[in-house]
Amino acid sequence: MTDELQRTVTIGEAAKLLNVHRNTVRNRIKAGRYNAHKVVTPQGETYAVTLKSLLQDLPSTHYNPSQPFVHHNPIQNVQSDSAATVDQQDAVVHLVQQMLIPFVQELGETREELGRVRAERDALQSRLTVLQAQQAESFHEPTSTPETRPRRAWWQFWRD
Repeated sequence: MTDELQRTVTIGEAAKLLNVHRNTVRNRIKAGRYNAHKVVTPQGETYAVTLKSLLQDLPSTHYNPSQPFVHHNPIQNVQSDSAATVDQQDAVVHLVQQMLIPFVQELGETREELGRVRAERDALQSRLTVLQAQQAESFHEPTSTPETRPRRAWWQFWRD
């Protein structure tokens, strides 16, 4: 079994095994969460990830080295198994709700920020409307009264 755990897999295989996106596996490698080393392939550089380092994130509670890429999804089993108990369904619902808590909190914070930005935008828009109205009024008002002197040609200004 130790030989099997020392075996390496590609990023794509690790992503399938963990039921996550390939970029998630790459980010976890860069964060040092998985033990991996770079491998040069004809397509370019990639990582080879050891199975042992992936064990902590396996979605299945039972690891069988003879079938390393069989994924156990408890939600599918609860939905497809007609003999599933209400307790199992409640456990799955509770698990999903616990997983969603950080996302719901972030969504709430984002909505609050969006509300603040919208209020600021509306205030600036109303201020802009007022300034544009003031500018339009200033163009329509005469700046001074016209002079009563008759206009003279330009060469006549030096004769006075």
